[in-house]
Amino acid sequence: MAKSAIARSNRGWSACPRPWRVALGIAAALAGLVVAFHVAGGWYFASQINERALSGQARRGSLQPSYKIDVLAVSAGSVTLRQPGEDRLPRAGTFGLAWDGGWGTVGAILASSPDGAVTRQFEEHGGTPLVAGARASITSHVFEGDPLTGRGIPFENVTFGGQLGQYPAWYIPGNRDTWFVFVHGNGLRQGDSLRILSAVVAAGYPVLVPTYRNDPGAPEDPDGRLTYGKHEWHDLEAAVQYALDHGAQRVAIEGVSMGGAVTVAFLLESPLAAKVAGVVLESPLLDFQAALEYQADDERLPLIGLPLPGTLVHTAEWFAARRFGVDWSYTNYLPRVDRLAAPIQLIHGAEDTEVPLATSRALAERRPDLVREFWVVPGAGHVEGWNANPAEYERKVVAFLDSVAR
Repeated sequence: MAKSAIARSNRGWSACPRPWRVALGIAAALAGLVVAFHVAGGWYFASQINERALSGQARRGSLQPSYKIDVLAVSAGSVTLRQPGEDRLPRAGTFGLAWDGGWGTVGAILASSPDGAVTRQFEEHGGTPLVAGARASITSHVFEGDPLTGRGIPFENVTFGGQLGQYPAWYIPGNRDTWFVFVHGNGLRQGDSLRILSAVVAAGYPVLVPTYRNDPGAPEDPDGRLTYGKHEWHDLEAAVQYALDHGAQRVAIEGVSMGGAVTVAFLLESPLAAKVAGVVLESPLLDFQAALEYQADDERLPLIGLPLPGTLVHTAEWFAARRFGVDWSYTNYLPRVDRLAAPIQLIHGAEDTEVPLATSRALAERRPDLVREFWVVPGAGHVEGWNANPAEYERKVVAFLDSVAR
C-alpha cells in the first residue's frame, strides 16, 4: 500500500508540466538562498553588534586613537585638515584634536575648499607640537587626561566597593550637600565628564566621576560584555552610596548615551533613587534596539553596497540575543518611564546619528511632568551638546542643578 502511494506521488510529479517543475525547482532554490543569506548574514551582523557595542575588550581597545586626518598646514592660531567622510571636520563647534604625542582644540571654521580641506581656529594644549604632514583625529572629548591635566582642576583618585569589587573614581570636593555624579557612555571614558566639569565645580558642587564594570581599571562583567544598564546600574548604585557615605545629602546625576541607560536603570531599580535630586540626560540610550536599527539604516551589505534589509537586521538581533545574551526587552526603558520620579533635563543633538532623537522625544511626551527642559541642540551630533555651544550648555546644566539642589 505504501509503495503504491509513493508511485502515485511520483507519477503525479512526473505528470506535472515541465515548465512548472522548473519553476518550482527555481522557487525552492531561491527560498534556500534566502534562508542561507539570512542565517549567514544574521550571524555575521550579530558578530558586528558584539564587536562594536557589546564586547568590553573591544570597547577598551577602541580607546586607542586612530589618526586618519591629514594635517595640511599649521600656523599661529589655525590648522588646515582634510579627511573625506569625517563629519565633525566641517561641523561648527569646539572639538578636540589629537595626534601622536599631543593634543589641542579646534574651533571656528575659517575656510574650506572643494577638495575637502578645512581651516579652523586651533590651540595647542600639550605634548609634541603639531606639524604639517602629521596625521590626527578629531573628537568630541576635547580635553585629554584627568581633571588636573585636562582642565587644571585638582582632584582625588578614590575607590568605592561595588558588586564586583573595587571601582576607581575621580572626586572633587565642593561646598554643597548635593553631589554631582557623572556617568559616561559606552566609549568607557571618565574623560567624557571633562567638558562640563569646570562649570559644575565653579558652582560649588562636589563631583564624583565613577567607573563601572568593563572600564579600564574597573572589574570586568562576568560575561565580559556591556549590558546597557541591566548590570551596570548596580555599579552606579555603589557610587551613589559612596557619595552618601561621604557627606552627600542628595545627588544629581548626568548620564550621557549609554550612561543615560545606566542612570535610568538605576532610577528604576535602586532604592537609592529616592536620594536623586535630578538627572541630566544627554542623548540617552533609552531603547538599545531602536538605536541599533537607527544605525543600521546607514549600514551597507559587504561587497554589493546595498542597504541592509529589515529582515536581516531582525535576524541579527535574534542571533545577538542568543549568542551574546542581549536583553532587548530590558534595555527598552520607555515602557517603564511612568515609574520615574526625579526631575529631568533632557538634551539631544539635532544631528545625532547614533541614538535616535525620537526616543528622547518619546520620553518628553510621556513625562512632561518630569522633563523640565527638552533642549534639541542645533547642529550637534551624538553627545555634542557642549561642543556645539559650550557656554549655553554650561549655563543650562548649572541652572538646572541649582533648581533641584537644596
